Amino acid sequence: VHGGTFGMDLALLVLQAAPGNEEALRAAALSQLSRFCTNDQNCLKLCQEHPEVVQTLILSSHPDSGLIITSSAIQCLRSLCKPPETKDVLEKYQVVPALCQFLDTDSAMVQFFSIQAMRSIVLNQHTDLIDLMIDQGGLDKAISLALCSRYLRFPDGQTLWVHIESARLLCSLTQNSQNVLVFQSLARKRGFKPILEHLASSKHAVLRLEAATAIQSIAPFLAEKWVDLMDHDKELIISNLAKMLVDEDSRIRPCGLSISEHLSRQVGWKELLRRINKKIIAQFAQSLPEPLLTEFQQFQNGAK
Repeated sequence: VHGGTFGMDLALLVLQAAPGNEEALRAAALSQLSRFCTNDQNCLKLCQEHPEVVQTLILSSHPDSGLIITSSAIQCLRSLCKPPETKDVLEKYQVVPALCQFLDTDSAMVQFFSIQAMRSIVLNQHTDLIDLMIDQGGLDKAISLALCSRYLRFPDGQTLWVHIESARLLCSLTQNSQNVLVFQSLARKRGFKPILEHLASSKHAVLRLEAATAIQSIAPFLAEKWVDLMDHDKELIISNLAKMLVDEDSRIRPCGLSISEHLSRQVGWKELLRRINKKIIAQFAQSLPEPLLTEFQQFQNGAK
């Protein structure tokens, strides 16, 4: 068990005994606790035996606490959100409202780890906590962060990409929440834009798949709002749809077909084909849905 129970007990003892002005002691204790909590079983042990420490972590995660204290506390809090079994403690100590508030800070580090913590809660499918997250403004704040280019680069080269992590949270919400506000907000408030810009063209298939499945879930709402979308947003959607249709990952191509089906109800198959790169479509013609394949064949015949 990473860090050992003794390390946890000692860290907790220091946190309880150290005066508020003893920042070095508190920083060392929180740093030890953060290392201890990188293990899920240790997180469960901490929540079972010392759940009250969660309140200390929330207070210490504020940027005014100092870099080391803040960094250790927010990372520890992020770790506690990962195991599904910690849900009751998260509820009791109002962790979700605290995380939503942290998104308003000026600290990219606090925002990054808060977003990761929220994504863990979403992936665990804690429906009531997800709904609370939405009610507390977490969804709208995540969309705003995803739409900005925000990151923190450390001297060692490590970079915390706040906007990319926020886009991944939005994707996770589309797959783990049945709340219609998620899909409506992503369509109306341009939450689809960072998903397409930051994830859909990634060299990593797992990120492209996250984007494709998210856009597939949002597609009915995008079709509904199509006439209200800005032209460059429409082009962004269509250009990425074309890439999905011929993606080398066989899990992504069906998402592209499903999105095509939804958009065609508003755009029309003929117009959809006109706006998608014909050379790309030619590579994938035999797998197209029948209406689009017919239009494509007519286009080819007319071009001869």
